[in-house]
Amino acid sequence: MLFPENARRLVGSLVDRSIGAGATAADALYVGDRSSGVQVRLGEIESVSRSEGEEVGLRIFVGHQSATVASSDLSDEALGILVERCLAMAREAPEDAFAGLAPAELLEMGELPNLDGNDPREPDPSDLRARALETEQAALAVEGVTNSSGAGASASASTIALATSGGFSGAYQSSGHGCSAAVIAGEAIVPRLVLNPTCVGAATTLPTPSRSVAVTLPVAPQAIDGLNDCRTKFAEAQ
Repeated sequence: MLFPENARRLVGSLVDRSIGAGATAADALYVGDRSSGVQVRLGEIESVSRSEGEEVGLRIFVGHQSATVASSDLSDEALGILVERCLAMAREAPEDAFAGLAPAELLEMGELPNLDGNDPREPDPSDLRARALETEQAALAVEGVTNSSGAGASASASTIALATSGGFSGAYQSSGHGCSAAVIAGEAIVPRLVLNPTCVGAATTLPTPSRSVAVTLPVAPQAIDGLNDCRTKFAEAQ
């Protein structure tokens, strides 16, 4: 996954290449993301995962004809081929009188505001494990909860960059953190109570599991009583 400024330069160069090759207009979009997570159940690890990927998309206009292509190969040679193929496809595409990019006067040309939505630190799997275990323990501590279907903790980040031949160029990076738990209430055989706090930005803004339980499960005892009553009535009907 590229840093925002590197991604911004990448999509800008693709647009410049496209115009230089004969396109009348073009825009390019870069999307890169990574995610990691840990799943636990009853205090034991069930799975650990991590994934990362990136892709660039290019749209080229030749008059009112256009074509779109994408590639996960960001090498200079591959991007050169991407421009050539997209241009060739656009020249064979049917015309669309309404196809085109936004006019320059509608574009944001200045620096974009910093929304402080990114935490550059990627949590270690051991940190995610501790967070998942704490979440499960908090959910199991609710009175009337008898079992757990599992809990998890995750972290993700993404970089987005967009450039157009009309003059727009922007990029940003954002991250998110979350944890969840599904527990079994009373004697019910299906998970009924779900804890799922999330946040965008720094992990420090994620509510603690105990706080999340207090906020998201204030009616847990009533819900559990209702589930048990339903089970009792069902058994009596048999």
